[in-house]
Amino acid sequence: MTGTILLTGGWGKTASRIAKLLSAKGIPVQIASRKGAAAIPSEYKSQYSSLTGAIFDWTDPSTHANPFNATNLVAPISAVYLVPPAVPDIIGAMKPFIDLAIEQGVKRFVLMSGAGVDKGGWGYGKVHEYLADGGHKVEYCVLRPPWFYANMLSVASISEEDIIVSATGDGKFPMTSEDDIAEAAVGPLIDEKVLNNDIFIMGPELLTFDLVAEKLTKVLGRKITHVKVTTAEFTELLLKQGIPEAYAPLLAGVDAMKAAGSDEKLFYSPGKVVGRVFIEEFLGENKSVFAKADKPWEGPLLGTRFKGLEL
Repeated sequence: MTGTILLTGGWGKTASRIAKLLSAKGIPVQIASRKGAAAIPSEYKSQYSSLTGAIFDWTDPSTHANPFNATNLVAPISAVYLVPPAVPDIIGAMKPFIDLAIEQGVKRFVLMSGAGVDKGGWGYGKVHEYLADGGHKVEYCVLRPPWFYANMLSVASISEEDIIVSATGDGKFPMTSEDDIAEAAVGPLIDEKVLNNDIFIMGPELLTFDLVAEKLTKVLGRKITHVKVTTAEFTELLLKQGIPEAYAPLLAGVDAMKAAGSDEKLFYSPGKVVGRVFIEEFLGENKSVFAKADKPWEGPLLGTRFKGLEL
């Protein structure tokens, strides 16, 4: 019997969707976040009695045992969904909790990583390596989507300046719906067996940011332009927004990999999971978010302002 599924990442883009899917199947879910149960919208608390929360912060080890010590657990935690924190030393933040979870009897982990991050690579890749080669004999699955559609909702330059800024050049890449990612995550969390593998979750089409700008122009009825910058310039833009110095070059490097065709190659790889949501559907559903801002952005450089970059 499946125990409680612990979802890190709070009521975020993917964890919230996974929580709904699991709860609808009658599987107990615990949300781990800095807000604890307060992160869960009231309508879902009332609808699903087995949906609980625990206060948890990746950067505060004193909170790491809270999910396992919670008095409202319906059943012991059997699997953990790992959403890495936005910190420079990702493995340093996550390793102590993973070790604790294993000590508490957790046998399975599902890691949210990225399409361009291989095992042993930077950031998420170190966590992937630790799960696979750390000698724990745990079951694991690594979800490797490209960019999320919903990350576009955080880019204020679209509504304030009518631009998208990137270092992707003419690189082609798929973008993925959080709904498609959540559906792909449920099986590895609850199936009787997991294959200890990677799952590449691709959107149904290849895009460029020039093409995304064209589609936004059509949906919004005003001209949206893709401003192409170098990797170094994009790094500077991220730093000006407060992205940590150790992290900004890594994010800009993701753009550089896409410019070099990394995601286009993955799109044609065998064994991938292909999502169902096309970008036109997403843009149409979120048209109001991209409405023209009342006051244009007056920052020092074009496209430097984000409402809250999701990593």
